[in-house]
Amino acid sequence: FFFSSRRRHTRLQGDWSSDVCSSDLSVQKIKLLIVDDEKNIHSSLVRVLEDNDYEFLHAYNGKEGLKLIAQDKPFVVITDYKMPEMTGLEFIKAAKVVSPDLPIIVITAYGDSSTKLSFLQEGAYRFLEKPVDFDELNIIIKSAKWGGSANIDYFSSISKDITHFNRNNVDGFGFLN
Repeated sequence: FFFSSRRRHTRLQGDWSSDVCSSDLSVQKIKLLIVDDEKNIHSSLVRVLEDNDYEFLHAYNGKEGLKLIAQDKPFVVITDYKMPEMTGLEFIKAAKVVSPDLPIIVITAYGDSSTKLSFLQEGAYRFLEKPVDFDELNIIIKSAKWGGSANIDYFSSISKDITHFNRNNVDGFGFLN
């Protein structure tokens, strides 16, 4: 098999034509719902996470987010704390009525310990303060998708070490000179 970023091709008698592509071989994407009133947050999250197997859904307030949870059944939700019409905490309470087991990750710049505790008590999967470590966020999303409670600190530290090594030690071929 030859794997490309968009399709998987089976090589038959030297022919790589698209008529032998099989959609049932494709990797299922993780439906990731972003609920935030700031469009730049949506675009930033998509930009840093787009190399993963995520299908992005967008809601710009809590009410839109609740509709998408009911219609599209995302695997994971990322939400902000401070939003108009419905706060992140109110959104989580309502989302847990619609989908009790849905992992919801809260990202905010307004995180004190009592706020964090309130979110976790209402069922937030994780609570992250800005600035967000995107390697850690990616690990949390994948852990949430698979229902895990991975030791985020351990995996995050490994991911940071690998990222640091790659950024500082890689030549054009991916090896040290």
